[in-house]
Amino acid sequence: MSLEDGMKVTPGKFLGYVYEYEIGERGVFQKEDKLYSSLSGKLVLTKKNDKTRLSVESTSNNSYNPHEGDIVYAKIKNIQGSFAFCEIFATKDKLISPLQGLIKHEYIKDDYKDFDIYNCFLPGDIIIGEIISIDQSKYIYISTKNKNHGVVFARSQISNEIMMPISLDKMQCLYTNNIEDRKVAKPDI
Repeated sequence: MSLEDGMKVTPGKFLGYVYEYEIGERGVFQKEDKLYSSLSGKLVLTKKNDKTRLSVESTSNNSYNPHEGDIVYAKIKNIQGSFAFCEIFATKDKLISPLQGLIKHEYIKDDYKDFDIYNCFLPGDIIIGEIISIDQSKYIYISTKNKNHGVVFARSQISNEIMMPISLDKMQCLYTNNIEDRKVAKPDI
């Protein structure tokens, strides 16, 4: 793969190896011996000594550079099989331009393996989770295994009214008192 100055890249895009390039000022991260883009934007190639430095210049006003271990808020968009697709819209301290996220079945709960993903999340739910990896595709993988991670806002399937948590796996509709299953985030007090 040949890299060109100004080419468009997205988070997780494989750029090359550490023995070919150096990491520039921003927008590039290293995992093992490989370099990846951590921003959507334009690739900037600069020569320094014998090596080329890689940076990514954001084309949006999104200055957020996702990293493993970051705590983020996301909206569940779709559930397919054992995957929940989501849109990351904020970190703990600021709103960001939306990024694509993915929560695998095995990264939802730590307590047991035999559960239905629809008993944890539904489209429209707002969750808090931790970024655990950024892959070569366009997805940022999120985990809600921590007891402080999970659903923080949900609406009832029946009434579409706001629900409140009543346990770590149940939420209750404030209008109908109907109880629904969710993987609820324990408040961080």
